[in-house]
Amino acid sequence: MAASTHAGTDVVFRDAMQPGPKLADADLIFTAGPLAGTRLVGFAVWNGREGLNVGLPGRTFETQDGQTKRYDLIRTVSDGDFTGIMHLKQWIREQYEATHPE
Repeated sequence: MAASTHAGTDVVFRDAMQPGPKLADADLIFTAGPLAGTRLVGFAVWNGREGLNVGLPGRTFETQDGQTKRYDLIRTVSDGDFTGIMHLKQWIREQYEATHPE
């Protein structure tokens, strides 16, 4: 388990128990502001074809016609602007690389 802090938010990694593409689970722990003392769970760091990939917390559900869809639990404020999500994923990747040197 490793942690890193950024502006009132820590990221804690729990290394994967099984060998494979999933490298670690990650939680965001809030240390300041109205979310202080809470955590957002469900992030994952994966070893992908093009380097590290970060998965966001989400849930799957089945529609009335039987299709399985995914509902992301963290989203951007503005529809269509994924800058915030890209920055979050990049920050988690950087923290993982800093705490897990190869």
